[in-house]
Amino acid sequence: MKKLLLVLFLFFNTACGSSSNIAEFPEWVQKQPDLCGVGIYKVRSNIGSARTFSIERGRTDLSRKLETKVKAMVRDYEESGETGNEGFGEDLSRSVFVNLSKTTLNGSNPSKLSVSNGYMYSLVCLKPDGLTEAIENMNKLSNAQRQALTRRAEKAQIQLEKQMERYED
Repeated sequence: MKKLLLVLFLFFNTACGSSSNIAEFPEWVQKQPDLCGVGIYKVRSNIGSARTFSIERGRTDLSRKLETKVKAMVRDYEESGETGNEGFGEDLSRSVFVNLSKTTLNGSNPSKLSVSNGYMYSLVCLKPDGLTEAIENMNKLSNAQRQALTRRAEKAQIQLEKQMERYED
């Protein structure tokens, strides 16, 4: 709730006093930390939706940094000839590019949110050891329960790595 109030405050504070310069954005948008992605979404009537879409775009950006497959095709066609005493020629070039990203992002969390100039900016960072650390820091669990959860988290991480090794398409 506090985060939502902070975001609303930043939104109204920024909306009332900002210029129309689109280049006003947080520094971390240009200088992203390692294992982080940035999401940007225009704030319209619903700031909650802007937050959601901004975070999802941040996850997509992070996913593309971790793994992207690029398929490209370039076709070039040229024909020339002569009819009577007049020459003719025809050229046709086409290029098609497809970028695909498929990644499981366990432990990706929005680290920063900012509203500037009518846009919601989010920094989504991957913390691969976050689940294990969270389990270690739980005070209500016995040592046996904590160790069992840690083993499950480690097994899940190993399964994820195996799936990514098998990932072909």
